[in-house]
Amino acid sequence: MSRLARLSLGNRGLVALIAIIVTGFGVLTIPSLKQQLFPSLDFPAAFIVANYPGAAPAIVERQVTEPIETSLSGLDGLEKTTSTSREGAATVQLQFAFGTNLDSAVTKVQSAIGRISAQLPTGVTPTVLAGSTDDFPVLVLAASGDGDQQAFADKLRSVAVPRIQGVSGVREATVTGARAKQIVVSPNLAKAAASGLDVSALPTALRAAGVALPVGTLTDSGRSLNVQVGTPFGTVDDLSNLYLTPPGGRAPVRLGDVASVSEQLTDVTSITRTNGKPSLGISVTATPDGNAVAVSNEIKDLIPQLQADLGSNAALTPIFDQAPFVEKSVEGLTTEGLLGLVMAVLVILFFLLSVRSTLVTAVSIPLSVIVALISLRVFDYSLNVLTLGALTIAIGRVVDRSMQMCGGLGVSDDLPLARYAREVRAFRIYDGPSETHRWSIARRAARRRQRDS
Repeated sequence: MSRLARLSLGNRGLVALIAIIVTGFGVLTIPSLKQQLFPSLDFPAAFIVANYPGAAPAIVERQVTEPIETSLSGLDGLEKTTSTSREGAATVQLQFAFGTNLDSAVTKVQSAIGRISAQLPTGVTPTVLAGSTDDFPVLVLAASGDGDQQAFADKLRSVAVPRIQGVSGVREATVTGARAKQIVVSPNLAKAAASGLDVSALPTALRAAGVALPVGTLTDSGRSLNVQVGTPFGTVDDLSNLYLTPPGGRAPVRLGDVASVSEQLTDVTSITRTNGKPSLGISVTATPDGNAVAVSNEIKDLIPQLQADLGSNAALTPIFDQAPFVEKSVEGLTTEGLLGLVMAVLVILFFLLSVRSTLVTAVSIPLSVIVALISLRVFDYSLNVLTLGALTIAIGRVVDRSMQMCGGLGVSDDLPLARYAREVRAFRIYDGPSETHRWSIARRAARRRQRDS
């Protein structure tokens, strides 16, 4: 540090030029800083979810959970595995060592599960989930409108979601709260018994029907054509016209003759209202390199146009927004920094009566903050609650050290420089107090000796 101080004092013009260049670079760079509520963090964990409808917990554990756990044994970086088997579903939680590349780990988990897919029951497809702070929504909109809610949800997906996903920095926009459609088959037990149809075999027959299966290729006139058997169901009528074969050689029975087939919405499990009206939600997440504040503000600017395009008295109301939290934190940092700068300048000017020391403080504190913000941009960090808190503490530290240095070096002009240098060198050989404190002691001792002489 002493070499740096001597170099700076010996090249004042160069130091001033560097300060001007850094300030100009900061003016161009700081506005492009990413602003987020939380930093981008990948949690070293993953979840595997496998649904096995209708199976008892013991069967789920034996046929689903245990094969998955066996396939994951010996996986690099895996520290702990926790599984839960319950009726109709299995959940496996994986905990990796800190520092593990989560994307690579998830790929290896998917590959391991793919190797045992043939051992799992038919229809069981495990899903691997991994979370990070980037999955936290930037903006959540409550959407309400007149008319049928299902039709309104379809209009949101076709009109609002594409416009929102077109905003720069948006990773995904999804409609939440809409009831999904399902096909309900309610067998008539009396008619099924009269036709000789076993109702318990109906789920198996439905799973096997309506599936297109490849059966080979056909060569005709030098061309190879793929051949498949079966056609997927496209409508409720297609399913109603499915013919089932009862045991005992009886005549096939049409499904619609022994059961009612209808399209219904799933049961209501929650009710959401906004301003007294039933509402849906639009959840927006940003890309890892996206600016949460810019994304949020741009989407909010689109709301009036989206409401007009949706019609039906549509209303889009932000119910969660990261932007105000981040903007308030940045405003607080700016206010605290300016207050610290003003107080430091006033204290130094009042007690030391030195314009030079005051100018040094007035320049060093903002320049330190600019250098810190440039470093955030260079190393691809964002302004978030953690970095803003660190900058707030750093500003206080810079203010404190500036006042200490100016107070410790505030020597009267009539004190000979050579004597002051000797006093400083004499006191710097002792251990204990900080260097700034030792310089302050040397200054006071030199003044006492000057008065005594």
